[in-house]
Amino acid sequence: MVAQAQYRKLSVRYHPDKCHEDASYLGDGEEGAKERFARIAEAYEALKETDGQLAFPWDQYPERQQLMPGSELIQTLGFLGFEAAQTDPIKAQFMQQVVKEATNCRVLLFEKETKEAERSVQETWADALCVDEQSGANHLVKVYRRIVTVAESVLTAAKADMEEVDD
Repeated sequence: MVAQAQYRKLSVRYHPDKCHEDASYLGDGEEGAKERFARIAEAYEALKETDGQLAFPWDQYPERQQLMPGSELIQTLGFLGFEAAQTDPIKAQFMQQVVKEATNCRVLLFEKETKEAERSVQETWADALCVDEQSGANHLVKVYRRIVTVAESVLTAAKADMEEVDD
């Protein structure tokens, strides 16, 4: 749906028969306008079947769907964003700005806990398609966190093994 709307907007704007006044700034006059229009049509053909569906499986998880503005998404997933900021502050700052500007976010939130004999694994991940209706920009944001907790007995045994190696 989004790809189709953008295609229509761009194809009307850059159609060779309609943009004679813009053709001069494209470099090659009418030929440049035809090339640009062909690139727009080619990109649409590549995207029209997927329109974000492969990267963002919204329809596959109706029980996990949440709709919210970007400001609310920052509050909801702030704990994941804070951890991302620790490892890559520049990407985190960019992501925060993109999400904050979004007027509509489709969010899929997943949480999973796995317990094994000697350890526990807690995973949290979120996929969000953030749309800024003012600029027309769409951004797919993916965040993942995995916490592994090891049983105290395993830690004690490992510490004893390390002390033996040190001696």
